[in-house]
Amino acid sequence: MNCARCGRQNFVDAHRCAHCGHHFFDGSDVVNLLDKAQKRTWLRPRNIAIFLAAWALLVVEIVTYAGKAPSSPQGWAALILLGPIVYVVLATCADTIFRKP
Repeated sequence: MNCARCGRQNFVDAHRCAHCGHHFFDGSDVVNLLDKAQKRTWLRPRNIAIFLAAWALLVVEIVTYAGKAPSSPQGWAALILLGPIVYVVLATCADTIFRKP
């Protein structure tokens, strides 16, 4: 968890920031975390479009590499489930890289 006052991840212990000395659990941090969680929703049109585009590209790449569409139910299930898994991994990496302090 980042410090609500300075935004850094410097810990002296579990309750105090090493950089500014702010106490994490004074009540205001819980409110700030809830506000941030409500503002960050994944179900926005842009994110849905990115998910569908990434999944379509993944399906095209797999079918192109294999030379044919899956012929078994297990193959179709794997193809359908790979989209969300890859999207969550890529979205988590992108969120970590582009996170604003």
